[in-house]
Amino acid sequence: MLSLLNKRWILRSSTQDQIDKIARSLNVLPVVARLLVNRKIETVDEAQIFMESALSSLHDPFLITGMESAVDRILKAIENKESIRLFCDYDVDGVTSAAFLTHFFRDVGITVGYYLPERMKEGYGLNEDAIRAIRKEGDSLMITADCGITAVREVELARSLGLDVIITDHHQVGSDGLPNAVAVLNPHRPNCDYPYRFLSGVGLAFKLAVALRNALHKKAGWDKDRLPNMKRYLDLVALGTIADVAPLTGENHVLVRHGLEVLTTTDK
Repeated sequence: MLSLLNKRWILRSSTQDQIDKIARSLNVLPVVARLLVNRKIETVDEAQIFMESALSSLHDPFLITGMESAVDRILKAIENKESIRLFCDYDVDGVTSAAFLTHFFRDVGITVGYYLPERMKEGYGLNEDAIRAIRKEGDSLMITADCGITAVREVELARSLGLDVIITDHHQVGSDGLPNAVAVLNPHRPNCDYPYRFLSGVGLAFKLAVALRNALHKKAGWDKDRLPNMKRYLDLVALGTIADVAPLTGENHVLVRHGLEVLTTTDK
């Protein structure tokens, strides 16, 4: 089989019965059905979910261990008019996390600051100088994105200075265990049964924002009309997910598919 650029495609062998069943049930070409099966999408139901990629198929963010504690702490900060700071990694995944969360908080009427470390001077992740500077500027809650999962010592310093930390990070847990933060949102952490484990940093930040929006919608006295449609931010989520080379399966596939649609008309 030749591509439009006259390159030969070599297709993996697959069970023909599976291919025929998916092609017939979904009314797609056999080559499309074969590609689905080769990607381990092997049943009609799985193929239909993949092809439809409905936003309604996204999992409840409160299934992520620590999400309730994270949302409760942010609600407390909002109620007490505390100063909130975002601390995000310097790569595209981290920068889109910072942009997305800043847009989201602004749209719901909450002002937040952000901190992006300089790669050459500060290295990766949280560092003690940045934490001291953030606390000195009056912030009492810091939310990380795409970093922080190994920052055990730095989080202890933040706690000692009166700076609470919520960590959102999709990287593997370090050998020293979890930081002693208010909440650690990471599908790879122990005792987390979230159904999808491959979210990017911005994807995980999106989950936190969805959970917070749901909580604000239930909060008495909150202006429900001000709560944004979360789909409007998916352009940034798609950009960060693709740039971080996250697997385009499951929730990532849904977020990227809809995000690319938003990207064609974005005003950001």
